[in-house]
Amino acid sequence: MVLTKNSNGPGRKLIVVIGIIMLVVLAGIIGWNLFKYKFIKSKVNSAMYEKTNGLYTIRYDKMNLDEVGGYLFVTNLQIIPDTTRFRQLIKDKKNPPLLLSLFVPELTIAGVKTPEAVINKSVSGRKLEINNATVRFYYAKAAPDTATDAVKQEMYQQLLGDLKSISADTIDVKHISLSFVNMLTNQSSVEASDISVLLNDVQIDSLHSNDSTRFFFSKKIVISGDSAVIKNKPGTYFYRFNGFSFNSEGGVLGIKSLQIEPQLGEQQFAAFAKIQTDRFDISLKDIALKNINLRRLMLTDIIADSLVIQNGNFKIFRDRNYPGDKVNRVGQFPQQLLMKMPVLLALKKTLIKNAFIEYKEKNPKSDYNGKIQFINARAVIDNITNVPALIKANNSCVLTFNASFLDLAKMHVRLNLLLNNPRGKFLFSGGLDEGFNATGLNKLIEPMGLARVEKGNVQHLDFNFVGHNYGSDGKVTLLYDDLKLNLLKKDEDDNKLEKKQLASFLANIIIKNSNPTRKQAPRVAKVHYERNTNRSFFNLMWKSVFTGIKQTAGM
Repeated sequence: MVLTKNSNGPGRKLIVVIGIIMLVVLAGIIGWNLFKYKFIKSKVNSAMYEKTNGLYTIRYDKMNLDEVGGYLFVTNLQIIPDTTRFRQLIKDKKNPPLLLSLFVPELTIAGVKTPEAVINKSVSGRKLEINNATVRFYYAKAAPDTATDAVKQEMYQQLLGDLKSISADTIDVKHISLSFVNMLTNQSSVEASDISVLLNDVQIDSLHSNDSTRFFFSKKIVISGDSAVIKNKPGTYFYRFNGFSFNSEGGVLGIKSLQIEPQLGEQQFAAFAKIQTDRFDISLKDIALKNINLRRLMLTDIIADSLVIQNGNFKIFRDRNYPGDKVNRVGQFPQQLLMKMPVLLALKKTLIKNAFIEYKEKNPKSDYNGKIQFINARAVIDNITNVPALIKANNSCVLTFNASFLDLAKMHVRLNLLLNNPRGKFLFSGGLDEGFNATGLNKLIEPMGLARVEKGNVQHLDFNFVGHNYGSDGKVTLLYDDLKLNLLKKDEDDNKLEKKQLASFLANIIIKNSNPTRKQAPRVAKVHYERNTNRSFFNLMWKSVFTGIKQTAGM
């Protein structure tokens, strides 16, 4: 979850979803504020109209208020926004960031202490229930003065308004559907369904505003939802969440599945981008973020003990038929992007238990797709953080990775990212844990390298590098024997790859067919690789190792 300040990546999206759910709850609390105090004084519409510059109208079919028994029941409650006026405020640069549209078929408040509300401006009750509500937020960039005013007040002050306190034993919000709509485009960017929220022992006042035992003014919050989708701009991605839940007791966030789903197919995505770019298709299952620091989460910081992902499927595709971009990617290593995140992040341990990883590339010379696959992959990452104090104590973010490479041999990689290093320094090492028949590489090198291994055995691979913003230095040891390969070309008539006779003959003369040869010591390639700064972090790692492999073979 690595983001820049303007990123719309999944880490930021997760925070947004949690924030949206909280807004639904807070909308209910604000509604209670309006209903209990304003209804009693019979000034609901006028009071709301005055406080919001005419942005809202309240309607309802029926309201029963039992002041003696402390009971309020409202049916078909609507908060109707004036979208025309909101658009005018946007033009005048005087708009708030959000406009709320709310429909509640049933709203019930039990245990209302009416005299206290009237005399002391303190809203207190036993239980607030909202069922089957539909919530829509219209949003636009807030005007500078309205954004500044919103920050000046503490959250509890904004919620209270004219009241001194709001308290409740229970707030129970069930089966809510919500959406966020861009006011300028009228397109929905966030949609969620069947959300339920339960809050116990709610206290909103100055006395409890800094209570470290409370989360969003409550002793306990339980959130669950069926599904949510966040839509990026056309041609990019949908972010889908299914079966999500949150419990403030223990600070556990769970998600049954999360998909980063491209809106276009592989060829359509490449054509839409018009340049070489990676298309990601990611599916994660049974995700648990454990022991979250709830106070920091209220500030949108993610501080937790662990993130566990039981299963992952990562597919990446690039079509090299299109030109490469000229973007300078210096400063965009994972650890550098981590430092630029708009929120503070600290995860002691991240564990991906079982994953399938595939990088697929279309080669314009062969017009075929080549695939690098890692099967039954397991990854452990220690100390993902951008918190300065934690980095001062430990500036190493360490990844250990184990997988089956192309289902041919087990492999391992260790990656040490040095946090906040001015040169982007990192260390990586690894290798193969067993040998294999080299002809198994043909499914990769035929489409991607226009070559075919006729025979040979790979016995061992080991590499060790130090990388930085502009390249890497290290060693590669590749042990193999009896290697013979042919170079290929594409036959345009039958669209097949065929052998290049003379070039293959010369290649097998030049290429060293074994390492070690006869009784000599194994050749160790010493690599100094200068990075193409338009290419990615992982391209630097791969090119560094591949340079050593070619050097060993005499290519």
